[in-house]
Formats: sequence, C-alpha cells, structure tokens
Amino acid sequence: MISIIIKPFTPTPSTQRLHKLSLLDQCLTHFYIPLVFFYTKNQVNAIPNGPKILSNLLSNSLSKTLSYYYPWAGSLKDNATIECDDHGAEFLEVQINSPMDKVVNHPDSNVKDLTFPQGVPWAHGVDRALIVEEY
Repeated sequence: MISIIIKPFTPTPSTQRLHKLSLLDQCLTHFYIPLVFFYTKNQVNAIPNGPKILSNLLSNSLSKTLSYYYPWAGSLKDNATIECDDHGAEFLEVQINSPMDKVVNHPDSNVKDLTFPQGVPWAHGVDRALIVEEY
C-alpha cells in the first residue's frame, strides 16, 4: 500500500479559510463512506506503464477537484468548523492479487477484507484526513 497526500491544485482563497458545518455535519463528523474503484489487469495493462499513468491521472483529478471543494482538503478545527488550510487528501494505492470474480460473483464474501488493508484511515476517524481516495 502506498499513501500520499494530494494538495489542492490552487490554494483556498483567504476569504474562505473557515467553513461552518451544518448541524447534520456536526452530528456525523466521524461518518465515512469509503469507495473503491476496481480496474481489471487487462484494462491497466492495455496502457503503457498503466499503473503509474492511472495513478497520476487519478491524483491529478483529485487535486483539481479539491480546488473546488476546498473544505475536503482542510482539517477539523472544532466540532462546528473546518479550517480550509489546504492540508490535502490522503490517496492510497493498493494492489490486490485476486480475481475480480471473487468480488463480483460472491456478494456474500467479505469485500471489506479484500479491498481495505488493515489500519485504514477511516477506521477511527480521529485526527485523520477529511477525504481519503483509494486506488
């Protein structure tokens, strides 16, 4: 597993350094929804230097997205405020040596154990990035 911090492509404007959370956001501060994107070996190998190119494409896209959704690159100041300090988002690269049909054709299998390594950042939610992208 490789973990890097992706910074926003452009810095947050100084007039928007603090972002007030809604009451709902305040209640759900430790609520994460992890997403995993699967790419088959054939898809990745079809691109010369595929894994590196795909990783660069995803991290560049995330960096540009964080410029528009600047609170995601910030850190919790208190229970009601995000400090938009351009801290960045954690980006994880994980390679799984397992056939895709183990996931697709067996919905009862524990996909979490297959796709998320031990110690994932959202496991405890304290002092962690506000957004984590896993590739």
